[in-house]
Amino acid sequence: MTADVVVIGGGIVGCAIAYRFSRAKLEVVLLERGDLGAEASRAALGVLAPRGGTSTQDSFFRLCQAGLQAHRDWEAELGEDGVRVPYKKEGLLELAFSDEKQSQLDEGLRREKALGIRVERLERRELLQMEPAISPGVRQALFYPDHMWVENGQLTEGLGQAARRRGAEVRTHCGAVTLRWEGSRLVGVRTGDQELGAAYVVNAAGCWAASVDGMPARFAPVIPVRGQYIELDDGLQPTFRHIVHGKKTYLVSRPGGKISAGATVEHAGYEKKNTAEGLQGILKAALTMAPALKERAFLGAWSGLRPCSRDGLPILGPAEPANLLLATGHFRGGILLAPVTADLLLEYVQSGHQPELLGPFSPLRFASEG
Repeated sequence: MTADVVVIGGGIVGCAIAYRFSRAKLEVVLLERGDLGAEASRAALGVLAPRGGTSTQDSFFRLCQAGLQAHRDWEAELGEDGVRVPYKKEGLLELAFSDEKQSQLDEGLRREKALGIRVERLERRELLQMEPAISPGVRQALFYPDHMWVENGQLTEGLGQAARRRGAEVRTHCGAVTLRWEGSRLVGVRTGDQELGAAYVVNAAGCWAASVDGMPARFAPVIPVRGQYIELDDGLQPTFRHIVHGKKTYLVSRPGGKISAGATVEHAGYEKKNTAEGLQGILKAALTMAPALKERAFLGAWSGLRPCSRDGLPILGPAEPANLLLATGHFRGGILLAPVTADLLLEYVQSGHQPELLGPFSPLRFASEG
């Protein structure tokens, strides 16, 4: 069997690539060792928030901004393919509870306005009118009206469904995948006892990208970074209208009467588990931001392993040879960056030229490292 593109990894990035490529009428096979979106994609909170940057030339900021716009475009496209995914578009509030954080917000306000981000400062009274559940101990906040939230689990599943409808072959529980080489030429993959020829192979295997058999590991220096999350009962009415961020923790009122909070950032290897210390930290931060949550029922906790590259930036685009494409290292931005990653890789495959936005994230930046 031969395909135009074989995608290794069925998280949100792999599913987005399979969807975008199949929508462009390419023959796509997606290979996932387990269930679609069962790893970092399902564990995320789904916050879509491009942040920061130091200048208008900040390539990562521009990529994140393109990612946010791509979500807006894709929402309509997925609707055309019969997929409806919940988005929350009321914006994000960044809270300050200390003098130090207040100074950081003041600096961020100047920097981000210079970058063209829509943001405004809110004093305590204005903030508490918008979100009465926030602690009165808050000093001030920044409001980002364009930032959004998406139900990441449903989005990942929806992308897989839409890819199938567009003709992609999606294989789950397919076991180990091996890259097939003929000398220095990449000709496809092997899974089980079947060989698949491919014009392009996309490695979107998250923090397992370097461990794909036959993969030149130097192009995928990624490690797992654990994130832990909790879920509380949200009662009959949502506690928060907006996404709330403070104390290094997000709070999101989600459909179905639940509040999600997280996440930790832990270098704990491939230990995907919840810990007492991690959950205690999230709960402490959540109750500091919104003391009313102390009476809410605890519904559960979960964790996931996010792929972080050696320099903390995504690894995107052609490696060596040029038909080996990387799509990993998104770290905390996998949900935000999945659509734009797929769009940029498709542009490369269709044109034969690397889009300018991909350049700073090339896998080749690691090739000369000792």
